[in-house]
Amino acid sequence: MRKIFNYISSMYCLSYTLIFFSCKEYQQIQADITVTIPNNKEHLELQDVFTGFSVIELENNEKCMLGKVEKMQCTDSMFYIFDRKAMPSLFAFHKDGKFSRKIGDCGNGRGEYQNIVDFTVDEQKQRIYILSELPTVIVYSTNGDFIKTVRLSNKSFFRNILKIKDGFIFSTNHLRREEYERESLLYFFDDDFNMTDRKLGVLPKPMFQPPFVRYPLQKDGDTVCYYDNFNTCFHFFSISDISKHKSVALYNDRISTYEDVISERFFKNATDYDEITREYYANGTVYGWGNFFGVYNIFLYDTKRNTLKVSRYTDWNPNIMDYRDCIFYSVISPDVFLNPEMYKSKKTSRLLERLKDSLSKDYSFNSNFCILSFKKK
Repeated sequence: MRKIFNYISSMYCLSYTLIFFSCKEYQQIQADITVTIPNNKEHLELQDVFTGFSVIELENNEKCMLGKVEKMQCTDSMFYIFDRKAMPSLFAFHKDGKFSRKIGDCGNGRGEYQNIVDFTVDEQKQRIYILSELPTVIVYSTNGDFIKTVRLSNKSFFRNILKIKDGFIFSTNHLRREEYERESLLYFFDDDFNMTDRKLGVLPKPMFQPPFVRYPLQKDGDTVCYYDNFNTCFHFFSISDISKHKSVALYNDRISTYEDVISERFFKNATDYDEITREYYANGTVYGWGNFFGVYNIFLYDTKRNTLKVSRYTDWNPNIMDYRDCIFYSVISPDVFLNPEMYKSKKTSRLLERLKDSLSKDYSFNSNFCILSFKKK
């Protein structure tokens, strides 16, 4: 976990200033439901949870070689991948892996972005929205043509953007400007980028640690899920009626408090505390991974039944990036296939060997990344 902590902290130290964290008491007040994390000693592996694995090679082209993928969104015909290898870039690939185009360029000119903080795709309107600094949204067509730049009148530090029906949701991840007397966690805008509502106040106490989960704002059907890393709390909203809101907090005695996180001991002994490091909301279930009770676990929270299943996880984490038509998608690097011996599970090593056999004969460490797809078992 310490490696994960150091890696993510270094990623965000330049863009984050103050983030606000709460103590456990604040967490319990914010949640409608508090679910205690069970200390289950059952062990699960990758293929105990998922099945139907297949892989798509992305084209080897110097114009689209990936190195540090941070997010992916798929549509009926395309994969859109946000990569931060040398500079922030957004690439479009066809569903067969062929490179289509790069969306925009990093720069200060017309139609360019200074940075990519996040992006979202409106498949119906054939639009791509890149969230940049200030905050600014640069709008492109799905063909890559620049349409317009929108400088939002709201000066909040937005870190996530999600397209929903008739508008957008932005999140601040508890980041706020000191001059703002009141800041919110989630902001709702219409299609013309006029703010229509905001929900959930930011936490009152300052800290410098960014959240472990990079993209906590996800949509599944009519429901939006926001994972509040600093409260270990999931917030669920109905897109058709955002007044319908339910929050669920996961709790155990090892989850860090504000006082823990600002202490020197936390930075030296981060493994003494529990954190969720990855999560994805799909088909009414939260799929997550994290450290509970000093060991790595996988958990499945069924939002409809309000049940939480937690098991020790001793396998490779596929890092789910998108979900569509009952299929999960992940972007993986060549070393996942070429170093199968690094995985503790012999079943997963054999699985990756079989998948590697389906790749091109010249597939190597210098090849581009792949798209891995799989289903819930």
